[in-house]
Amino acid sequence: MSLKPEWTEEIDTVPDAIQYHPSPGLLVVGTDTEGSSGPRIELLSAAEGTARGSIETTGALRETEYDPTSGTLFAITDDDHVYAIDPERGSRLWDAWAASVATVADGRVFLSADRTLWAYDISDGSRKWQTTLPDSVAGQIAQLAGTLLVGVGDSSIERVVAVDPATGEEQWDYERERSIREAWFTDHGVYAQISARDELVRIATDAEATGADDQAVSPLFDPDAGTEQWSYSLNDGSVLGTTVSVVPRSGRVYVKESGTVSALDPESGSKIWQSPEYDSFEFFSIAGEALYGVVETADDSRFVRLDPDSGRAMWETEIRTTTTVTDRLAGDGGRLYVGTRETHRDGSIVEDGPAAYQLNAVTGRIDWTFETDERVAWIAGDGDPVIVGEETSQIHGVDADSGRQQWSSSGEYLHFEAASDRRVVVVGKGDEKDLHVLDRADGTVEFATTSEVYHTGGGALFASSGTAIEAYPIASQPAVFASPDDRSGTNTEVYPSSGESSGETDVYEAREADAEEAVGWTDSETTAVSYCPNCGTDLAAFGDVNFCPECGADLSTE
Repeated sequence: MSLKPEWTEEIDTVPDAIQYHPSPGLLVVGTDTEGSSGPRIELLSAAEGTARGSIETTGALRETEYDPTSGTLFAITDDDHVYAIDPERGSRLWDAWAASVATVADGRVFLSADRTLWAYDISDGSRKWQTTLPDSVAGQIAQLAGTLLVGVGDSSIERVVAVDPATGEEQWDYERERSIREAWFTDHGVYAQISARDELVRIATDAEATGADDQAVSPLFDPDAGTEQWSYSLNDGSVLGTTVSVVPRSGRVYVKESGTVSALDPESGSKIWQSPEYDSFEFFSIAGEALYGVVETADDSRFVRLDPDSGRAMWETEIRTTTTVTDRLAGDGGRLYVGTRETHRDGSIVEDGPAAYQLNAVTGRIDWTFETDERVAWIAGDGDPVIVGEETSQIHGVDADSGRQQWSSSGEYLHFEAASDRRVVVVGKGDEKDLHVLDRADGTVEFATTSEVYHTGGGALFASSGTAIEAYPIASQPAVFASPDDRSGTNTEVYPSSGESSGETDVYEAREADAEEAVGWTDSETTAVSYCPNCGTDLAAFGDVNFCPECGADLSTE
């Protein structure tokens, strides 16, 4: 065990939660409710471990949210209290009874609990209004073009309510006889999928939607706000299931039903295209604006990339069957990693067994295939070697250029936690939940702990050891330990599987999805794109551009 902590800080009692916020450089530690001093929140400098303050609470820390505009930290405890905290001074500003922080906008924070929604002034904690909703808050709350949208229902979203954020008055209430299975509040409109899966609707709002740059992209002023602008009938009779995907940035709507994929016009709900070449998609996923899918036939499985404008195949590659996909835009034009499993959806055995593939994202050509014993559960394609994790016990370091195994490590149900250029963090999912830090180059275990209280972020691992908090470097140059002047440089960031991150994420965890679910994606960002991911054009000669001069592909990032 060669990894030493960057710093160690003793606190008064045993911690039961650790959370990290990069912008204020803050580590928030919730302490044991059974301790002699009762539950508290300890605030530490994430860079040095020095104490910033201690706040007594009435319950155990559940979650925290940081508002960069006001510089305020909100801490929520398990007894439904919200504490507004000054993260620099480590002091409590005010507190209120509420179960969650809904959203923050225009100097106000919106809190909710059961059927009640409140607006508080962030600066002094004065309550501006309180309103009672038609039902309990059951889904996301978001502010869209001057309207506060709330999903409410008994156990799931059954209606969408629009509230005036200035007064708390209800503006409109959208309700259906059947509950809403899923709702999307995007800059380009409000969409809802009815739980029976037979209908997708777009709900009219009374304000103008804006694009990524706060420029109006389409007028949505409608005197019938809260009514349906259009309705699209979904086919629920297919064993392959029905899934709906709404791309927040562009507003594009995609539907996979009866094995086909279709694109809908977000303004009218009319079908722009239906995949003309395939009618047996097993699943369909989106990475940025790139469309990927798996077509499974009786003879083989094909991994395809679709043109978002026409639905036609840009390329197709025969593989065994797929479950895990990760997209890495690299300097060589783009690498795509695909992991497969040992059985088809119908339970039949894949003849050649599971494997991890590296493909050229532009051409679809397979660069290499790495054989595994069990289903590929996750792939960390953000560095070299590429890390391939199997379903239960095996982790492999695979050379990014050749596909040859550089090392292998085993443990009980190892689950991906974080990765950087220097190290990989994994944790057991079985009876032994030990956390391990591996050297990315050779797989050596540099650190291990049985603590279940830890957090990764800023290129570091923060873990408890008794009453001590220890900070370990995961990246070669952890951003969290750098001076403020150095943090905007080339420091490598840890890419966590959940929680806050200021860097890019290139690992996409496979879910135990049934045939009705699509594999989830997390948007990734790149600081520079040297080759067009669409046509492969070398962009070095064109300087800083946000579109490809050859094919016109959009190269801008969120």
